[in-house]
Amino acid sequence: MNVAMNDAATMLRTLQRWRDAGWLRALDLALARFIHSLDPEAKPLLLLATALLAQLESAGHTCLRLDGLLGKELGSDLAWPVEAVRELNDVLDGALGEMSSPCVGHAEAGSTPLVLDGPRLYLRRYWMDEQSIAKSLLQRVRTLPQVQANAHHHAHHHAHQAQAVLQTLFDPTDAVDWQQVACGLALRRGLTLLTGGPGTGKTYTAARLLVLLQSLAEQPLRVALAAPTGKASARLHQSIESALVKLSGLSGPAVHHLTEHLRPAQTLHSLLGVQPDSRRFVHDASQPLDVDVLII
Repeated sequence: MNVAMNDAATMLRTLQRWRDAGWLRALDLALARFIHSLDPEAKPLLLLATALLAQLESAGHTCLRLDGLLGKELGSDLAWPVEAVRELNDVLDGALGEMSSPCVGHAEAGSTPLVLDGPRLYLRRYWMDEQSIAKSLLQRVRTLPQVQANAHHHAHHHAHQAQAVLQTLFDPTDAVDWQQVACGLALRRGLTLLTGGPGTGKTYTAARLLVLLQSLAEQPLRVALAAPTGKASARLHQSIESALVKLSGLSGPAVHHLTEHLRPAQTLHSLLGVQPDSRRFVHDASQPLDVDVLII
């Protein structure tokens, strides 16, 4: 069944009804109304997309994929009840109009509240944050870690030493050991991302990477551990510490130093140092952390 959405007023009434049913937050509806106040000619689809974008933002998403919206693949991300998803799909079938509006900009042009980047609709603030983070990550990926920079003048010896340490940390196998590969690649970049579900060996790999880095360093490394929450940081510290204990017989001096000097894991807010009555932190790009290795 198609639910005709020929004008903005009809769409706003529908969004109000969804708000009354608890499917949308008051903020989601308010943002759609705000866009309509800025652009009275805004198409129904834009108002719907704006409300859904705000709803997704509250669930941790930075954007709304319009190709997913039009393909009706949104139900799982919204975590709405079945009847709500069914009605959303009916409304999408009947929504008319395009996303073009004075409120929607493209890439860096202008200062519109919404940004359309390919098939992704963003609140401008989150689009700018994402671009800033991406730029920072790319810069870090291209940066050699200090342990390699220090060894630049004797790179040949450094490579052989790294290979020898890796062979002691990982069991020999005929197949490609991707955890060993990850440790080797981490020596060539200032940033490494280890991904995988529970039990796939992220801590196993991170602990061995720490030992590898310490074995190649010319001085004791300053290592910091951090996680989003206190519970997660405690688990992280326990996991890394336990993994290092199991490695104590493989690379003694490096493991001994790490276990003796490993700082307690912290929350990210504690690590960065929250400034009272402010959204700013003590440590930022201009005042970086005094550490050699940071594991989050």
